[in-house]
Amino acid sequence: MPNLRKTKEILNEYKVLPKKSLGQNFLVSEKIIQKIIVANNLSKLDHVLEIGPGIGALTEPLLQKVKQVDAYEIDQNMISILKNTLKEYDNLNLYHEDILKVDLLSQYQTYTQIKIIANLPYYITTKIIEKIICELPNCDSLCLMMQKEAAERIQLTENQSKYGITAILVKLLGGITQKIDVNASNFYPRPKVNSQVLFITQSKDSVFNKQLQINPEFNILDFKLFLEKSFSMRRKTLINNWRKVDSPDIISNLENELEKLELNSFIRPEQISPEKFWQLYLNMANYRS
Repeated sequence: MPNLRKTKEILNEYKVLPKKSLGQNFLVSEKIIQKIIVANNLSKLDHVLEIGPGIGALTEPLLQKVKQVDAYEIDQNMISILKNTLKEYDNLNLYHEDILKVDLLSQYQTYTQIKIIANLPYYITTKIIEKIICELPNCDSLCLMMQKEAAERIQLTENQSKYGITAILVKLLGGITQKIDVNASNFYPRPKVNSQVLFITQSKDSVFNKQLQINPEFNILDFKLFLEKSFSMRRKTLINNWRKVDSPDIISNLENELEKLELNSFIRPEQISPEKFWQLYLNMANYRS
């Protein structure tokens, strides 16, 4: 399990420098690593999808605890390191791929007991979270390390200015059940900001699960596109955002559905709760183009 000294030794041995462009800050705290392993409640039945393994600080203890780890790493230098340092493990599938380009829905649709563990670069944090929720709605849990600012934004609720699509998807999937604060000093190289690990546990009664039971062909991406249309201009009302792209008939129906949900026609998207957004989406299904 790499600590600061071991991390530097490995990077020096392979003549590799952390890439700022990929947001590479390697976790070097054995205490934090152990907290993450324990909090995930792992078993030999679990299949873990790890995003951004780096030099394997979490990967190795995961391999010792679970049935299989599929690790996705975009940096070829890290792949070379992992192939050598973890070669004794036969339960590791290592992929040199950009996770945003992987068709997770096709690759993992038949799997059960999948857990997601990821160290997310700031610049693509929300993209990866939204992709996972849309393509792997049946995953057991998500353990996501990210900059604290991004973590706080995901935990926002309606009527807060930066509340948006990712927060809505997380809430409707199940919600945040645990948090671990991670000081910047626990990384090498040391970033300028602190981080936080969020544990998002899927609720078996989530609206996504219920909808999939009713309609196995349901795609959460369709709901995400609905949200993107609704949030296209944050300072505009929901009606005005829709008016840009939809017919007068659909706008009229939208106004009617807002009234049924006791929402006024001047409401802005950031004022609407996740539950109300979901109900509005279902009610509008017959009208959307």
